[in-house]
Amino acid sequence: MKGWYLVHCKPKSEFRAKMNLEMQQIETYLPSIKLKKGDSYSTAPLFPNYLFIFFHPEQVSVRSIHSTRGVASIVGCCERMRPLSSKLIETIKVQEQRACQAMLESVVPADEQHTFATGDKVSIKEGPFAALEGIYQQKSGTKRCHILLSLMGREQSIEVPITVLNKSH
Repeated sequence: MKGWYLVHCKPKSEFRAKMNLEMQQIETYLPSIKLKKGDSYSTAPLFPNYLFIFFHPEQVSVRSIHSTRGVASIVGCCERMRPLSSKLIETIKVQEQRACQAMLESVVPADEQHTFATGDKVSIKEGPFAALEGIYQQKSGTKRCHILLSLMGREQSIEVPITVLNKSH
């Protein structure tokens, strides 16, 4: 019966298996998540070493699927294969879309990102130094930075959260 089946992939070969199965005109579904690594994002399989395929075992050779690069085996492959519930696949797809949407909503829009160059005049919008102006020096990790302030008649370098700064003109 045509339906969704679970494929066990060789280690770190989910994307390779997906591509090779699709070249055989087999529909695939690889649930994935976006992971933040430093300042960039990458995509990773939600279920490492597994992907779903939609096919009819009597119309597509199971042997050809097993011999596809990246594929280790079809889970539960026996004489009478039973497909997974379509409802299960739909539920995973909905949850994947929700997670992706939540991540997009959590990303700061480009016009609100805090990008400063060394020497930029900045003002502090909150905290104990609110309303003071200084000069941006450098980043300190991913969430903090050093700025140069004129305090008590002297130039002082202080570390503040980058989110409390605005560019001054």
